[in-house]
Amino acid sequence: MPLQVTSDNMEVTPSMKALAEDKLSKILNKLTDTPGDLINTRVVLNKGDGEGTFDTKIELSIAGKMIVGEDTDFTLESSLIKAVEDALRQYEKMKSKRTKEEWEGRRKMKMLELT
Repeated sequence: MPLQVTSDNMEVTPSMKALAEDKLSKILNKLTDTPGDLINTRVVLNKGDGEGTFDTKIELSIAGKMIVGEDTDFTLESSLIKAVEDALRQYEKMKSKRTKEEWEGRRKMKMLELT
């Protein structure tokens, strides 16, 4: 499962990369039902437009579906945490939608078996 940590306007230090990996583990631990080779993760850490702000963008490609979490805050860590929470919220929504579709499909199959 590749993880890419980049920045357009500042240098990414090893501690920044370690922080991103640590915070992303919250999402990546929930992806046990998806093979690791079908997951690509990209984190972009930038200085924000406002003075002393940071922009964080997380792009997760999970089995061809794209999840994007973004946030801007005054500290890099809080911006990263909020972006992870945004991406996690999107993943949970995607997962519940998939579960509902599977349930409806099984229900239709049972109805066909009864007829």
